[in-house]
Amino acid sequence: MNHLKSENPMFRSAMLPGEISWEAWSSLYTDTARWDPVIREICRREGIQVERITAGFPGTNAVFLLDDRLVIKIAPPQCHRDQRNELDIGRTLSGRIPVPRILASGVFPDRVDWPWFLMEYRPGKALRELRGCLSQKNWLDICKKTGDIVREIHDTPLQGLSVIDTSSVAWDAYVALRRQEAIASFAESKTLDASLLSEATRFLDGFPVQDQPLVLVNADLTEDHLLLVEENGTWTISALIDLADGLVAPAAYEWPALWFGLLGRDREGLDAFLHAYHPGWKSDDSFRRKLIGYTLLHRFGRNMLSDALERMGHPKTGSWAELSNLLFWPEAT
Repeated sequence: MNHLKSENPMFRSAMLPGEISWEAWSSLYTDTARWDPVIREICRREGIQVERITAGFPGTNAVFLLDDRLVIKIAPPQCHRDQRNELDIGRTLSGRIPVPRILASGVFPDRVDWPWFLMEYRPGKALRELRGCLSQKNWLDICKKTGDIVREIHDTPLQGLSVIDTSSVAWDAYVALRRQEAIASFAESKTLDASLLSEATRFLDGFPVQDQPLVLVNADLTEDHLLLVEENGTWTISALIDLADGLVAPAAYEWPALWFGLLGRDREGLDAFLHAYHPGWKSDDSFRRKLIGYTLLHRFGRNMLSDALERMGHPKTGSWAELSNLLFWPEAT
C-alpha cells in the first residue's frame, strides 16, 4: 500500500453539515449511509477499490473499516488538532511499537474541511472484551509486554515529532492551565464533596511536576485501545490504537490512564508492567504519590475518578487519605 498518496483537494462538495455540535455529531459519526459517499469519493481520489464499508468502534472520530483491510478515520471540526497529533505520533512510532501503519492522509473539502487518514487494519479484540476471560498468567504477560511497549514510546527521540510542541515551556503552560482547570472541574461535577475537594486541592498545590525529563507519552492507555489476538490458546497484543491524546510530558503523566484504564486498578498487573518498563521498579509510596498527583492534573482525571467511584458504589470516606487508599492502595508508611 506504499503507493497511496495524500489528497490535493480540488473542489468542495455538500455532503456533510456545515456546522456540527457535539450533540449532532453523536448521531452522525456512526451513520454509515451518510458517510458512504464521502468515503467512496476519498477512495476514488486515492485510487483505492472498496466494496464494503462498516462502522468501527464508536469514539470521538468517525471510524470505518474498508473491506477488512483498511481503516479510515475522519475528524470533526472540533478535533482537527487531535488528528494532527495522531498523525505525528503514529508516523513517529511506526516500526517501534505495534501501531497501525498510516498509509495516506488528506482533507475532504465540504462545507467545512474534514481531515482524514487511512491506516492498515490490525485485527484484534479490545482488552475490555477479554479481561474476564484471561488466565492470570496470560494477563500478567500482557501487562509485561505493555511495559515494553510503553518504554519504547517514552524512549522515542522527540526530534522525530514535527507537530507536537516538545518544549518545557509548553509543558509548564499545560501544567499551569491544568492546575486552574482541575479543581474547578472536580467541583463542578461534584465528584468530591467540599471537604475532600479542599484536601485534594492542598495535595495538588504541593505536588511537584518537574521531577523528571520530558518524554513522549500516550496519555490514554485504556482497555479500549489495546487490541489482542489469540495464538495457540494465548492472547497476545496485536496493536495499540488511538494516539490522539499523546503529548510531551514527564513519564509519570502516563500512569493515571494506565492505572484506571488499561490495568483496571490491578496492583499485581501494575507491578508486572513496571518491572518490564524498568527492572526494579515497583508500586511503592513514591510511585503512589506521583500517580495520585498526576491523576488530579490529568486531562481526563475527573472522568477517571468519577468512573472508579461509580463502579465502587460511591463509598463514603472521611478524608482524602482514606479515599486515596480505596482508589489506589494503602500507603505503606
